[in-house]
Amino acid sequence: MKIQVIALAGAFWLAGCASTPSTTAAPCASGVSTEQCRWLAEVNANIQRNFVGYDRYVGQQCVVSVARNAQGKLNVLRTEGDEVLCLKAWHTIGSVKSWPLPPTQAPETFQLNFKPLRATTPPAHPAATAAD
Repeated sequence: MKIQVIALAGAFWLAGCASTPSTTAAPCASGVSTEQCRWLAEVNANIQRNFVGYDRYVGQQCVVSVARNAQGKLNVLRTEGDEVLCLKAWHTIGSVKSWPLPPTQAPETFQLNFKPLRATTPPAHPAATAAD
């Protein structure tokens, strides 16, 4: 299974695999610092580690607008999309205990796009799915 979490502030975006949280970020837009990309990758990884049961939301989408507060926590400002996934995303963001410290010039508000995807890994035994 895979969940795609895209953080947008201008043109930031990240994607990772929920079953094995990753801090691999998609290429950032020009003008976005390496530190900001790393920070967003860490934010993404924190969300991925706390988002359980994502397979129930495959095919749904939710855009979550968030803001950083003075303590570095993320506060949900609003959500838009499939209500059930939006509630799960809101709860997940609220359940993260520790967020990475943002770099200087990091956006104070940005969006996270939750879009759970099916796994694209091949079956454990390819012959098991071959037609006779």
